[in-house]
Amino acid sequence: MLDNALDNGISVKIFAVEYQRLARVLPMIFGALCAVFCPAFFAAPASGAGERCLPLPQRLTAARFPIVFHPQLIFYGENPNRIEAWRFENGIWSQVPLQIDEVNSDGNYVLDEGIPYTKFTGDNRLGVKDEMSVNGASLGWTFTPAQISKTLMARFTAASKTSRVDFCGTNTGYLGSLLIGVTKVPAKSIPFISLFTRATAEVNTSNYRYRFRDGQPMLMGQVSLKTPAGEAPVFAGSSFVMPLIPKLFFLPSFYFGEKDFTSEIECWKSGPVRSIVAVGAKLQKFFSLIDLHLFSELVFYERYFQIPTKIEFIFDPSKYMARGTGLAYVLKYPDNLDWNLSSNLASLPIGGAGVGPLAHTAFDIAKDGRFSIKGESAIGSFAVNIHVDEGALKQAPPPYIVHKESFLDKGMLSKWPWLKKSIGNLGVFIEISHVHRGIYDFGLDVALSNQAHDTFTDFQAVSANWLDPVAN
Repeated sequence: MLDNALDNGISVKIFAVEYQRLARVLPMIFGALCAVFCPAFFAAPASGAGERCLPLPQRLTAARFPIVFHPQLIFYGENPNRIEAWRFENGIWSQVPLQIDEVNSDGNYVLDEGIPYTKFTGDNRLGVKDEMSVNGASLGWTFTPAQISKTLMARFTAASKTSRVDFCGTNTGYLGSLLIGVTKVPAKSIPFISLFTRATAEVNTSNYRYRFRDGQPMLMGQVSLKTPAGEAPVFAGSSFVMPLIPKLFFLPSFYFGEKDFTSEIECWKSGPVRSIVAVGAKLQKFFSLIDLHLFSELVFYERYFQIPTKIEFIFDPSKYMARGTGLAYVLKYPDNLDWNLSSNLASLPIGGAGVGPLAHTAFDIAKDGRFSIKGESAIGSFAVNIHVDEGALKQAPPPYIVHKESFLDKGMLSKWPWLKKSIGNLGVFIEISHVHRGIYDFGLDVALSNQAHDTFTDFQAVSANWLDPVAN
């Protein structure tokens, strides 16, 4: 969703040789692009420095969703365990949950539980790639240096190691402010909001319960919404298929899906704002000839979770791939549950891959290249934000929504054969045949609410605007 988050996506290198050897290269494309499930990090609806909005004496509305941002320069080199965040409201200062996650030189999180793939790859010092995250609801009012109490300031090593940060939403304007500083002693511990439990393969928050899919945790698992009446299942799982349609008429089309790889939970970390769970995958069947280990990091917050993607093409798909080549995510509902949907996505073309538009200017999209699907039912609401790389938007059509009727329609099945391999209730198809060589970011964010008609207007991009240190 945001630039800072996307900087940390897993880079999936796809190798290709000369045109004559394309048939030998296609399996590598399948294997590498399986990382569509590999979210190194596609952060919460927040980003680094952005256009400033005018701070108000107090917040007008509370932000429900978390915010992820990068540390200010004055914190570089500091121990993450000595950083605290405080808010000011009604003349009172109170500490708020602040999570700091170290990102190593490869762009992966340093996770300390489970298999130590990344455990020892950090330096335990804040840097430009590392991430801070806070809960939107914990933001306070704006303040001046004179309003910082002497008792609070005494906790920090120096005034020059403290700074105010203002947060501004693209839809709602000013959201609130925090004071962040380096403490003299280790920061106070705060209870976890999002907790992953390996024994049950579940993530539990106050808003939902996510159970990883048995035998295939890289795919979205079962999701239950926590309501006043108890838990209510909202998603029964997901599937994935990636059709690759060669331009060379004598080469067959390939459909890479969940039966072509296996996955397992490898390492994780839980904190006061989010849980990060890394899943590894290995290719199956004839694809197993490619010794490729895919490493995925799913991120869970109190009210939503993320499936981001970063893909690097070291060849030009537009030269080798025909229309209809793309990435398809499909969600499944529990039995006897349906959602009233609204979206700014066009429907998957009835006429097949050759009839969809290539321009995106006619579509009602967000400034940051996101598209959305919203669902309502008696038990609550959900929103799926789909991020499409700006470069990809200029080269290929925007994503399409796939309605449940399309999975059973004979006409659609003949035009889009991959529908047979990924039956579900709701899908998103991202066309990539016109993408050129380069690095592209894609991603899905799934937000949940126990309100039947939630507008999700606060599920938005947010800028984090650091002010100068409190004192130099």
